[in-house]
Order: sequence, then structure tokens, then C-alpha cells
Amino acid sequence: SIVSKNALQYRGNSQHDAQEFLLWLLDRVHEDLNHAVKQSGQPPLKPPSETDMMPEGPSFPVCSTFVQELFQAQYRSSLTCPHCQKQSNTFDPFLCISLPIPLPHTRPLYVTVVYQGKCSHCMRVGVAVPLSGTVARLREAVSVETKIPTDQIVLTEMYYDGFHRSFCDTDDLETVHESDCIFAFETPEIFRPEGILSQRGIHLNNNLNHLKFGLDHYRLSSPAQAAAKQGKADLPPSRAGSDKIVLLVCNRACAGQQGRR
Repeated sequence: SIVSKNALQYRGNSQHDAQEFLLWLLDRVHEDLNHAVKQSGQPPLKPPSETDMMPEGPSFPVCSTFVQELFQAQYRSSLTCPHCQKQSNTFDPFLCISLPIPLPHTRPLYVTVVYQGKCSHCMRVGVAVPLSGTVARLREAVSVETKIPTDQIVLTEMYYDGFHRSFCDTDDLETVHESDCIFAFETPEIFRPEGILSQRGIHLNNNLNHLKFGLDHYRLSSPAQAAAKQGKADLPPSRAGSDKIVLLVCNRACAGQQGRR
């Protein structure tokens, strides 16, 4: 080929660096154009006038081609004398500059969203979350993607054998990995009726974003039973203004697609 005739290192079917080949190609095209201009006797490009040039600007090359006009730039280095405060500027041309690859500031997480309602369905979405932070950032990302308010999203980790973890906003986001099976359940709109009490005579405070199971439920129930046994009256309606209790049930007896859900 034409390239192998002018550069022996590119002969054959070996793999080469694309950046090195591009630099060699631009340099060779620039040299060939200058050689053609000298043989034809055409005058070089007219340099800019003094009014168009910036003070102490880069010098205009005598034999300029489109390669320099389109692909070449110049470094500007400034040096100031500490005694006379005179500044000297130098310009170094270059065709290529190496830049570091920026480090990622986010990572992907995949969440299965379970919508509530008569036509309940599941949808798997991918969101970008910061490398460090709290689960609140994950909840906000899911809310932006699904248009569900953050106070109506319950984040849990669930597998075929049931619930494993539930997440609150203060949990560390680093505990959630890309391989975890995360579910986001859409709960009904928060309803706070006045004067609604629990069956034991005391309202159980339970934040949707801090949903826990097992021991946490026992800790919430025990004070309620103790208060009922001591004969304490129901709280006044002014103090009953907390959220309802949301109970998530995982059906492990089903088979097939329902069992996997």
C-alpha cells in the first residue's frame, strides 16, 4: 500500500497505535505539501499584518499548510524577571497533547421498581449514583427516573427466599453493590388522619423511609403493650399525626414467574 511504501514500520498486518499513525500521517502530508509548493514556485501564504498580530504573539510559519492551520496549536510559556518585572513569552508548537482520562464520579445501580395500584407491574431501571454518600441519593435518583415521590418509595433487598435488607436514608451507599437485587416499592400516598389510633390504644410511629423488620417491630410493639396494660388512655387527637404502617409481604409459596418475584 501507499503507507507501507513511505513507512516500513506500517508494513504488514500488524496492529499499531492509532495516535502514532495519525501524527505520522499529518507530518508526512505537511512535508509533501511544502515540497510541492517549492517545486511549483508558488509563493507561500501571506503572513498576517502587524495590526492582526497580538503583541509578543507566535511567529507565523513561512511555509504554512492546512495541517498547521487546522491541527497545530502552540503552548504559551511566560517568564517574569523578579528584578525588572519584564515578562518574556515563548510559544512551542504541538500537534498532540496527552490528557488524563477523568476518573468516574458515579456508578450504575439497577433497581426493580414495583408500582402500586390495580395494574401493578414491575420495571427494571438503571440509575447513576455517586461513589460515596447515603441511600438518600439512590432514593432521589429512583424518584427522578420513575416520577414517584421520595416519601412513597421503600427500598429493600429481596431474593427468591424473601426480604434480606431494608434501607433507610442514613445508610451508607457503599453497602449497596451492583450485584444486589434491589427493589423499590411504590407505597400509597401518605395519609395522616386526625385521631386515628392503633388497636392497642397508641399510635405506632413508623417512617416509610426507615422501614425495618424483626427486632425493630418488636421494639415498637413492646412499649405499646406496656402502655395498654398500665391503663393509659388514648392519646389526644393533637398528638396523633404520624404515618400509617406499611406491610410488605413476600409470597414464597408460588412457583414459576410469581415465585421468582
